[in-house]
Formats: sequence, C-alpha cells, structure tokens
Amino acid sequence: MTLAADRPDYLPAAGYFFKMARAHLFVIADDVQYTTAGLAHRALIRSAGEPLWLSVPVLTGGKGMQQIREVQIDHSKNWRQKHRKALRLNYRYAPYFEYYEDFFEQLYRKEWKFLIDLNLAGIEFLRSAVGIRTPLRFSSEFNAPAGAAEKIIDIARKTGCRGYLALPEDRAFLQADLFTEAGIALEWLDFPPPGGQDLLNLSLVDMLFHYGPETARQCGFAR
Repeated sequence: MTLAADRPDYLPAAGYFFKMARAHLFVIADDVQYTTAGLAHRALIRSAGEPLWLSVPVLTGGKGMQQIREVQIDHSKNWRQKHRKALRLNYRYAPYFEYYEDFFEQLYRKEWKFLIDLNLAGIEFLRSAVGIRTPLRFSSEFNAPAGAAEKIIDIARKTGCRGYLALPEDRAFLQADLFTEAGIALEWLDFPPPGGQDLLNLSLVDMLFHYGPETARQCGFAR
C-alpha cells in the first residue's frame, strides 16, 4: 500500500489531488502548525490570464502557535462575498462554470467558524467532482511524532503502508535517508502542473470550470 499526505489547504491545486488519486490512503495533516506562508488560507485562480490569490482572513493575534485544526476564520472582513464575486467574474464564461456554481454559492453562504471545516468542504467537493475515492484519514488520529518525515514514517508503519508518494516541491522538508532507514519507499511523482510552472499552485477549480468531467483525464488522475 502507498501513502500520501498533505495539509488541509483551501481549494487545493491539481498536484494535491494527483497525489491523492495515486495513493491507497491519503492523510490530511490537521495537527501540524499553521503558517501564513502556506496554502491553508489561500487559493490561486486566474484573472485575465494572470494569477490572483483568494485569501481567507484568520484570527492569529494573541493565539500563539496554532495547529491548523485550531485556526478560526475572521468574519470582520467580507471575504466570502469577495471570493464568490472573483470566481463569477473570472470564470462565468468558462464552459462548466454554471455546472458547479451552486456548490460555491452554498460554500460562501455559510459562516464557517474553523478554517479546516471550510477547507475540508472544498476538498471533498473537488475530489468527488473528479472521481477520486481514495480513503481519507487525519494525522491527529495517530499521535505521531513531530517532524515531517518522522510523522509520515510513523503513520506509514501504523497503517501498513510500505511506500510514500511525494511531489518534487516536497523535497525541501522530506529527508530521504530517514525513509530508507525505515524501509519506506519514497516515490517522487512526475506531475506537470496545468498552466505550467508559473501557475504551479493554481487551484483545481480552474481546470474544473474549463474541463468539467474531463478534468480527471486532463490532469492524469487515473492510476
């Protein structure tokens, strides 16, 4: 069995779902530290062909170090209306925008308290839309040690997975020698991002609005 894992990002990129589709088990890292440098609170779309970030404001002042599952959304800013308008303005003429529009209307109508709940709703919708059925679990279930490689190795052992799938950008925090010592095969996936390297983090919603049911084939999600 092969394992893949990632943080619960906001409307994740195609590479996120490429890993999920190729794995036998996907673990959502909900107990790792939240950082503003990550993608947990922001998603990249295209606006007139240029990248545009949609950011969810969160409460961080006086909170200290928070795990992703603890982060709350700041509703003093009207971000939901902004995100809904941005999707409509930039994708309303895309072939499949109207096909998926209702989900986003509902997503932004709800006043989410925790960032992770908003993100999981988006992840579940997107993976279902492209036919990914890989089982999901949460890293907080396993009481795994800190450290990216150590946590993954521990979870792999506890779930009986003998391989771990990663993208090239994961090399910065995965120590290959630790996987070798643990007997866990580390497999680097070759995934050319739709739109090219300049749009590496482009949300899967871009592909979905343009290709609809063909998105899975366009992105190579089939094993």
